[in-house]
Amino acid sequence: MEQVRKMCDPKQFDQAVLESVDEGLLVLDENGRRLTYFHIESRYQIKREEICERAEAFDKALEGLFGAGAELIRGLIAKSIYERLGLSFKKHSSWRLVDYLDDAKKATRSR
Repeated sequence: MEQVRKMCDPKQFDQAVLESVDEGLLVLDENGRRLTYFHIESRYQIKREEICERAEAFDKALEGLFGAGAELIRGLIAKSIYERLGLSFKKHSSWRLVDYLDDAKKATRSR
């Protein structure tokens, strides 16, 4: 975990985000996660590998698919990102996924 905490490499950060998205979507079970990725790619033209660079569009896609339920999924993803990076997680009711990503990037860079 110490190696992750000091990480500044964007590829490692992106990998942590993708793994966290995978984990967060498991609240829907494995089939639900696969179906979610399918719909996000087919309806919103966002591939899994593009989530980091298109985080705002991905967040909107979650809302389009799950409505108010997207907040739960967003929170699970954000919490997982912070845990993977060795950061302390605090829920912010007005934050979107991109806000959590920006905050996590800043925190990992300042170490």
